[in-house]
Amino acid sequence: MFWLEASVQWLHILFAIFWFGSTLFTDFVLMPAVMGMSPTGQRELGQRIGPITARLEPRAAVATIVLGALRGTVFGPVQSLSALVGTAYGLTWLVSLLLAVGLFAFGEWVLTPAVARIPRTATPEEQAGLIGQVRRFTLVQLAAFLLILVAMVAMHYEG
Repeated sequence: MFWLEASVQWLHILFAIFWFGSTLFTDFVLMPAVMGMSPTGQRELGQRIGPITARLEPRAAVATIVLGALRGTVFGPVQSLSALVGTAYGLTWLVSLLLAVGLFAFGEWVLTPAVARIPRTATPEEQAGLIGQVRRFTLVQLAAFLLILVAMVAMHYEG
C-alpha cells in the first residue's frame, strides 16, 4: 500500500507542476513574447500551440484533481464528513479541491474559448484586445493557483 500511496502523491505533484507551470510559463514568458509579435505571427503561433495546450493542460488538471482527491481521502485523513468539515485539514483540503475544480472549469469554459477565438478575429485591433483579455484571464488563473499553493502548504502543518 505504501508504494501505491507514494505513487499517487508523486503523480499528483507531477501533474500539478505541469498545470501550474503551464500558467507560469504563459504569464511570464509566452504572453510577453506574443505581445511583441506581429498580428500575423501571433495568429500563427496561436494556431500551433493552442491545440496542444487545449489537449494537454485539461488532462493534467483532471489528473491533479483526481489524484488530490485520492490523496486526501483514500490515502489521507479525510475519511468522514466530520473529518472534512470538523478539522482544519479537512476544511483546507475542501477549499483546495473546490478552488482546483473552479480553476479547471474557468480554464475550460472561459480561457480556452477565448484563446480559440483569437485566430478568428477580423482585425488586428480585435486580436490585440482578445490577447489582452487572455492575458488577464491567465493572471486570474495564476492568483487561484497561488491560493491553492498556500492551502497545500497549510495542510502540511495541519495534518
